[in-house]
Amino acid sequence: MIELDEVSVAYRVRGGSLRALEAASAVFPAGSLTALIGPSGCGKTSLVAAMAGLLEPESGRIAVDGVELSGVRPRTAVIFQDGGLLPWKTVRANAELPLLLRGLPARERRQKVDPILEELGLLDFASFHPARLSGGMRQRLGVARALACEPDLLLMDEPFSSLDALTREALQDGLLDVRRRHDVTMILVTHSIEEAAYLADRVYVFAGKAPGRIAGLVEWAGPGGAAARGPGFRASDAYFARCAKLRSAFEAAVAAGDTARDTARAAARNAAGAAGGGA
Repeated sequence: MIELDEVSVAYRVRGGSLRALEAASAVFPAGSLTALIGPSGCGKTSLVAAMAGLLEPESGRIAVDGVELSGVRPRTAVIFQDGGLLPWKTVRANAELPLLLRGLPARERRQKVDPILEELGLLDFASFHPARLSGGMRQRLGVARALACEPDLLLMDEPFSSLDALTREALQDGLLDVRRRHDVTMILVTHSIEEAAYLADRVYVFAGKAPGRIAGLVEWAGPGGAAARGPGFRASDAYFARCAKLRSAFEAAVAAGDTARDTARAAARNAAGAAGGGA
């Protein structure tokens, strides 16, 4: 579905540029749910923005379905951490927004959106504004708006991070239900090892800070496939084994990133000292 080839992302800053992500190469199979996990500042959100066509990479290539990405794709949807809802619009109007922007008439918008609102338990609140919804309901509305445009690619940037544990677990299960009912490839940014182990088929582990890099790929063998995962899976030996494997890979990546950063800093100090001595 998606292929990254040596993708680097940088931001303009005063006096030059700041590279957020360094030479990321990865493959995301069609129909999979892949998690991106790593410390803050390692480039995960920057990569999501690039895959969404919202940010042009400094170098490298992003291909979706074999076609090089150039700008925003109509069938790519993004769910942001804060939901990105418009507070002056109702639940139904927020969910209809992608269809409104495409010029669909009101009747057709409602025909497409209301079944999604019902699926996510929001149809009875269609006339409410976001301020009257709980945090979990607002995040479900973000999912509904994303599904309204019938995406084949769903990018999620820490969509559940601000929620309490029970609400978060309920929405994780809801996301798995959405995946079973809709033919969509999902990519999830998260800081939670437990969330990545529960939801994802595979996990890319990031390391380093400005620039970050992809340090490795963790994949699962044995029980716990997408069809088998549900609330009972959290109490299974297979789930605990996933968490342990991912934690080990994450800690190793962070340690390697810290070592590389310290080595680079030492080399820079040595170079500065040599230049000063020569002068």
